[in-house]
This record gives sequence, C-alpha cells and structure tokens, in this order.
Amino acid sequence: MIARAKLRRIGKVAAMIVGALTLVLGPLVVRVAVDGRAELARADAALEAGDPDAEIRHLGRAARLRLPIAGHDALALARLAERAERAEQADHLALALGTWRELRRALIGARVIDVSDPALLARANAAIVELMVREAQANERPSDPKRWAAELEQDLDPRGRSLFAALCFVAWLGACVGFFSKGIDAKGRLDPRPALRWGGSVLLLLIAWILLM
Repeated sequence: MIARAKLRRIGKVAAMIVGALTLVLGPLVVRVAVDGRAELARADAALEAGDPDAEIRHLGRAARLRLPIAGHDALALARLAERAERAEQADHLALALGTWRELRRALIGARVIDVSDPALLARANAAIVELMVREAQANERPSDPKRWAAELEQDLDPRGRSLFAALCFVAWLGACVGFFSKGIDAKGRLDPRPALRWGGSVLLLLIAWILLM
C-alpha cells in the first residue's frame, strides 16, 4: 500500500511537471514557429520585389528564431549560404560579404552554448576574411587577413549571457520539481511555507530565463 501510494504521488508529480512545461513552453514554441515562418514569407516577398537587402534581413531573423523541430531556421541558414555563394560568383562583393555576415550573426545569436552548425560558421568566417581581402585589394587598401580571422574567432567563446540563461532554465525545471514534490502534500493541498519558497523560485527563474533569451 505504501509503495502504491508513493507511485501514485510520483505519477501526480510527473503529470504536474509535464503540464507546467506544456503551459509555459507550449505558447513560446508556437510563437517561435509562427514568427519564423512569417519571416521566411517576408523574405520570399522581398525576393519577388527585387529587394535583396530585405530578403537577407528577414532570412537572418528567421534563422535567429531557432527551433529545430520546425525547420525554418535551418532553411533560412541554407538560403543565406546559397545567396552568399551566388553573390560571390557574380562578383557582388558587398552583397556577398553582407550576406555571410548576416548568416554568421544569426548562428552566433541563436546559440546557447555552441552554434547549431559549426561547419557552416567556419565557412562563413573563411568567406568573410576572403571577401574582405578582395574588397581591400579592389579599393587599394591594406589587408590583414590574420588579424581579421583572429577577431572573428574571438566571438566564438561561450557567452556568459547564454550560459546563464541555460542555467536558469535548468534551475527552473528543478524548482518545478521542488514545488510539486515539496510544496504539495499527499492529499494535493498546498503546504504554505515550502510552496511559497519553491513557487517564488519558479517564478523568478522563469522571468530570468525569458529576459536572458
């Protein structure tokens, strides 16, 4: 009987945690997916209107709205790479450089601990340095590819903000577990002191995670 009671309580706690995650993360996931697809649609409209700058800008926004299960971010990155390579082949150095830079900013801006596609980032960095050299040569300016490459590499160290956001999310999950396991008794009633303590932690960590995203 005791074992069954414990199992029932564990099941209730698990169901509550799943419900809390669904309530909090569900709307966020839907919003990211909807906004990502909307940015892709705006990029398509800009392409039809013959506005490459707007197309690149909207593709960059779609890529920053990272949501692997939706796929719009990966599609946006692929389109940015394609546009950059096409501009290079046509000797549109400024457009190619701007597109690779937008792709790079999107990759770095959407990372948590590491970027989603390190190989693509390496391609972007190499292309940016090469195009900067070509641009400098075309304008008869001195170039320093080693320094430029080193400056690009400096941005690849894990960002404190991203790491802290990830820690806040993990801590929030732990606080949810604490709230449902410690703040609610076996009869499903709130235990005031632990419920207040754990509930406050849940709220503060959730706010911190959203603000740091």
